[in-house]
Amino acid sequence: FTDAFACFRLPLISQEKIFSRIYKIIQIQPPQILCKNQSGSVLIFVEQHCLKMFTEEVLKNVFPLLEGEDLAACMGVCKQWRHIAKDDFYWKCQCAKKWPSVCKRTKPPTGTYYKMFQTFSKRRLNRTLPPPRLSFENLEFFVDIWSEDKPVYSGLIPGLAMETGIKPLPSGISNVLRTHLAKPDYKMVVPAEPRFTVPLNQTVSVSMLVGRNDSDKVARIINRSVFEYIDRSSYRALAFEYLDLSPYYPFVSGIRAWVSLLFMDAEDINDGVLDVFGIQLDFCDVAETKEEVLWLLDMLDWK
Repeated sequence: FTDAFACFRLPLISQEKIFSRIYKIIQIQPPQILCKNQSGSVLIFVEQHCLKMFTEEVLKNVFPLLEGEDLAACMGVCKQWRHIAKDDFYWKCQCAKKWPSVCKRTKPPTGTYYKMFQTFSKRRLNRTLPPPRLSFENLEFFVDIWSEDKPVYSGLIPGLAMETGIKPLPSGISNVLRTHLAKPDYKMVVPAEPRFTVPLNQTVSVSMLVGRNDSDKVARIINRSVFEYIDRSSYRALAFEYLDLSPYYPFVSGIRAWVSLLFMDAEDINDGVLDVFGIQLDFCDVAETKEEVLWLLDMLDWK
């Protein structure tokens, strides 16, 4: 045990936190921290009479009094400590502090108390998504834009084109719009081919469907939503609609799809028409990565 303890390496804060609590419990003075090695961790040298106090029986009495995070840290000290701390009794003590009712069962619902504490003691944030079931290769987008009741654009856009975006960006667009398109949040942008113009004094609306060429199913993203807002600083006109999700997700709602018309820089956009060079689709309320966008598309009400 002495050799294993002498080889123990942890950052200074972690060591001080764990051992200060243990020394406080067994009521002895903590050892001196003598030196620091090149990696930034510290070497702890403990006097022989202190080591003798860290017998197995002492540890078995100390471990139930520690907090869960400290008990987990103790498992990394040495093989002896890990062997003792793995005993499910100590994790039952931790679970009893958080969920006393769970300990009324003969066996924990998760099989072991260690697994239960590890799984539910802290809220899991930023969980990694599994690989999406959809891919842009299997998608195609149907985009129609009207000025009043007159069609001004109708495009069948392959999913790969939505993924690729506009590269390079055309000259003659505003710096604000160029900065917006360069931001890391995921957005699908395609060139408007052929280019078209829309008058400022007319109502412009958009519809967008998405199809799956691997299953012949179609879902609606936007249905004749009006471009009610013009961002004059970034030269964008925006329309949105709340998504129709599959009934398999009854408790998910309020997610918006945004479609933006991207237009060229002009000296005065209050005069004349908007020269549209690109169309952008995003779900900026909830989806900021390609994987999140594909999962959201998978959740649509496919027919």
